[in-house]
Amino acid sequence: MKYGYKLMMLLLGSTMMFSACSEDNSFPRLDPEVAVQPGFDHTFDQSEYVLTKVDESGEVIEDNTWQELSWDAAQYGLEVVPGYKVQVVVEDQMATVLETAETSAAISIKQINNGVLAAGVAPEATANVTIKIQSDLAGQRVLFSEEVTTVITTYNPEPPHIFKVGSENGWNNPDADDFAYMKLYEQEGHEDKLFENTIKMKNGEEFKFVLVDGSWDAQVNGGNTTVYAAFNSISGDDNFKYTGESGDQLLTVEFVAENEYKMFVGSRVYMVGSANDWNKPEAERRNVMEIEDGVYKITQKMTKGEQFKLVYTLGDWNDQLNGSNFSNTTDPNFSGDDNISFSGNDGVYEITFDTNEGTITSTLVD
Repeated sequence: MKYGYKLMMLLLGSTMMFSACSEDNSFPRLDPEVAVQPGFDHTFDQSEYVLTKVDESGEVIEDNTWQELSWDAAQYGLEVVPGYKVQVVVEDQMATVLETAETSAAISIKQINNGVLAAGVAPEATANVTIKIQSDLAGQRVLFSEEVTTVITTYNPEPPHIFKVGSENGWNNPDADDFAYMKLYEQEGHEDKLFENTIKMKNGEEFKFVLVDGSWDAQVNGGNTTVYAAFNSISGDDNFKYTGESGDQLLTVEFVAENEYKMFVGSRVYMVGSANDWNKPEAERRNVMEIEDGVYKITQKMTKGEQFKLVYTLGDWNDQLNGSNFSNTTDPNFSGDDNISFSGNDGVYEITFDTNEGTITSTLVD
């Protein structure tokens, strides 16, 4: 009886092992002999590509298509859909431009630019770039296509900036990305070039701005800059010296003319109204800078009959300064309890908004 039981269990175990082996053998196996790399052969219509973020008219074009690429599917001898990567190689460094499950891709200017930069090419530099297609199955069994090569000049994807350099960073004027927190970035939608950023300031520090990282040739300093600083917190005929409280401050540098600048230290509001389509995104931004606590100033071209308000945040009407905040105004050019109306002659005016006194005053400067 015991012998019969043991024999039955042995036969049952053998059957299960055979069944398991049979099932295992039914799984597909990758056969290197039938694997075929992606078929890729692309013809460029130019011998060299100089990539740009914007066109000659200033329109942003980096999301436009740079090249339409297509390739034949890789073959693994299986009914599977591999993944593909469009890759760039510069010398011995490789970077992925995009990933897809398709056998074609529209590569944007931004994507190819970022890919070439990731492969070690510096912004605004030219390099021989190799492009190829990689296929794989869940990260395994990688196959590469043939390669195509072109010449690409990159653009700098970072917004244009100026660099604050001074005692707080050891007067270190780098030509790399060090001290990125010391950069003021160019703001779009302003009539003149205007750079700004919120930067941690320390009482007693001295500094300048340089227009090109690593170069002292072009500077924004106390000798060529008109300073508008809350509580007179900036002084100096060459190096700027910050004498305000330590902490974050909004710094704004406006280019007035060659080697002539304005610098604002402190918060600001925006003048929005009929002259700039009531703050449409593409409209000109009018920055009204705080020159002392609760007092804001702007030099601005005004047109008779235009109306406006002041807002603390673009696109937000909940926190605003309107005519009711300046009910003590005696300047004949301005009136209104809600929208503020300008009734003076067309021209450029220096306008001061004093929220403490509730007044608007103006002086015609041009």
